[in-house]
Amino acid sequence: MNKAIQYTTRYTEIDFGESIPEDLITIDLNEGFIEVELVTDKNTDIVEDKNIVGYDPEIIAEVNMEIEKAEQIAADSGSSPWKLDPVYVAQIYVSLQLSPEGIAGDYPINYDELVIVEKDETNVMINVNSEKTDIKTVYLSRLIRQDDTGIWTVTGYDE
Repeated sequence: MNKAIQYTTRYTEIDFGESIPEDLITIDLNEGFIEVELVTDKNTDIVEDKNIVGYDPEIIAEVNMEIEKAEQIAADSGSSPWKLDPVYVAQIYVSLQLSPEGIAGDYPINYDELVIVEKDETNVMINVNSEKTDIKTVYLSRLIRQDDTGIWTVTGYDE
């Protein structure tokens, strides 16, 4: 739009030229290239020992470390930043306990109904102040990486 006059450009024919020549995208391993093992995330210091969990919940949450490793890689690439917020992770976890088939629309448990009671670099305890659930406390830990870039994982809860 220019000075209240709107212009529309319509192309009736487009020539994108030829495709990229095959010799520019073909790799010849004999020309100094070597095959190496693909490393997806060299900065992930994975902790295999689950003794890092700092609390003793009534109910232990089932944790699949392979899924958590993949979630850490996703968060590192920017596609799951919510996993870096322990309150949001707890909100989704508790909400899914109420709606295991999935959540449509608003979460049954509001973000502001969750309060961090105790937190350090690797563990957090969150109180759930909602009448909609029997879950009263959620425990989370950083199982993959123990710094600000590590994702939070629910390790258990109290009813």
